[in-house]
Amino acid sequence: MHLIHEDSLAGTLDEINQVYFYGQPLLYEQREQAAHWIAARAGKAGSYCGMPAPTEHDRATDVLLFTGETITTGAGKAHILGEESLRAMRLLGVDPAVQQHAAAGMLERLEVSAESPRFTGGYCCGTCTAALMRNLSAGGLGSRSADFLPGALRYLRQVRHEGKWRFFPFYYTLLALLDVPLDEAREELLYAAPAMQRSYARLKSNEGYAPRRRAVLERALACV
Repeated sequence: MHLIHEDSLAGTLDEINQVYFYGQPLLYEQREQAAHWIAARAGKAGSYCGMPAPTEHDRATDVLLFTGETITTGAGKAHILGEESLRAMRLLGVDPAVQQHAAAGMLERLEVSAESPRFTGGYCCGTCTAALMRNLSAGGLGSRSADFLPGALRYLRQVRHEGKWRFFPFYYTLLALLDVPLDEAREELLYAAPAMQRSYARLKSNEGYAPRRRAVLERALACV
């Protein structure tokens, strides 16, 4: 299994997410190589808050989330791939000091945002908040990670709309909620259960991202 896409951080993260989502075996050497490759991108040109940066290829093309939704903006790519990178680094077992260095800028930005009277608990947009939740659930911002999860979930609850959530990509948000170790996350899955059931009934194809989306729905429905 080849994890690293030398020309794409997005492609590398997709391979890693595939491994961890489906519980596939991963050799120690593979984990080490991927961890070092991602960590080496921290602070490079195009980085968001010093997190691992997208490659030139990533910046020139649309980036797809693990569940198939598209990120088109440069800032969105940099932020979301950065959050996903910190999460991957944590899962791969990167040295804590290296993780802390890569996460420091994002943690500082989040702490400053939280001091604003207009802070909602979310960060930027729905997709960015879902990516942040995935990173926080993995402990990618260190010891402060758990401090910000409740606020993100409160924000998600505030934007409920017709069984889903305004501004949030449906499948990617479900994927994020599966990792959150809080009762509030299960409450959001319960709320979305009817929409999940309808979506599951429509997913008849095995092409593209349909298998992943089906697996996300099955796991989420099993939680409610």
